[in-house]
Amino acid sequence: GLSRRLVDAADKVAADIEDDRELVIAQLVSERVEAAHDLREGRKPDGTMQRLDDGSIVFKFGWLLEQLRFHHEKVERRELSKLLQKVKATEYTQRRLKRLAGDSLGKLKSLID
Repeated sequence: GLSRRLVDAADKVAADIEDDRELVIAQLVSERVEAAHDLREGRKPDGTMQRLDDGSIVFKFGWLLEQLRFHHEKVERRELSKLLQKVKATEYTQRRLKRLAGDSLGKLKSLID
């Protein structure tokens, strides 16, 4: 179909292995963001991927790292930390949790697109 013709006609560009790895990790994080559940009113974040009323996502770094370590890509602490710094994830509730607000979520999405 059309998508196959576009792929065949597109210029092939070799990706730097580091950029490719970052893309894979960004995609894994994005999948977890998409699966985040809404934080119930009156409840406090428990460390899992949760969506606040303002649309931002909060989670514990350690929780996300454990989720990604068991993936076949075996994401390392420094790789996840580097990605979260790049998208400008912020601290939330006295550094206990990380927060991906609108701008950070946009940067994460732009890494994948």
